Amino acid sequence: MYDRWLFSPWFLNHYEPGLVAAAPGMADVNRPEGTLSESPKGLFPIHARIHSFVEETLSIGERPVTFTGDCLAAIPALAGVQSAGRDDPWIVWVDAHGDFNTPETSPSGALVGMPLAMMTGRGPQDYCLQLALNPIPDERIILVDVRDLDPLEEKLVAEAELKVISMEALGSLQLNGPVHLHFDPDVISAQEAPGFRFPAQGGPSAGEVCRALKLFMMLNNVTSISLGGWTPRLDTSGQTATAVRACFDAITGQSIG
Repeated sequence: MYDRWLFSPWFLNHYEPGLVAAAPGMADVNRPEGTLSESPKGLFPIHARIHSFVEETLSIGERPVTFTGDCLAAIPALAGVQSAGRDDPWIVWVDAHGDFNTPETSPSGALVGMPLAMMTGRGPQDYCLQLALNPIPDERIILVDVRDLDPLEEKLVAEAELKVISMEALGSLQLNGPVHLHFDPDVISAQEAPGFRFPAQGGPSAGEVCRALKLFMMLNNVTSISLGGWTPRLDTSGQTATAVRACFDAITGQSIG
């Protein structure tokens, strides 16, 4: 399956020029026009392009790979999957954080900690409604190596009965049906990849992550992919970018940057 890439070098409405250099030569770069903000309306120019890119790519039988600086952008990616007629994929969410907070469970109220909950119909729905995203059933979601949950968020994950597995288990996971893979590279050990806004303690090495991802991609029908980025200004040694690129290569079989 041929991969088509869309690079959105943004953390919410903040442009991240250091991420542009990581784009493969054939990638489209998302360059929205107008004034941006963190509101649904303010992020719509970025999100609308992601949505249409995913829908168009799937409609021609190719695999969309979207890259951005925050996990909120997984919402338009999944909306694009649904718009292309793929209504019931598995969602495999590889992330040190659950992204399953709501305003009631979040200590900070940060929207970037809520996208997966939003996608299931919990929490603020403005982003999902403007992109016509139908709620994703809890039983279709698998969290991988999540280890940094807020106390009430952890309770919500348990109540929702989301399946939570280790990175090692990802390598032998085989699902029946199409899969959307969301990969946030902050799942890599912060000792090896410290260049993130919200580093989590512990975690697997980049080598362990790469091995699990390669096996998972071989065993499953991954039809769409959303990737999170790092924070270049915090990656002074470049080691985070190196680790992340290795993991992206494990997912797509293609070197980037």
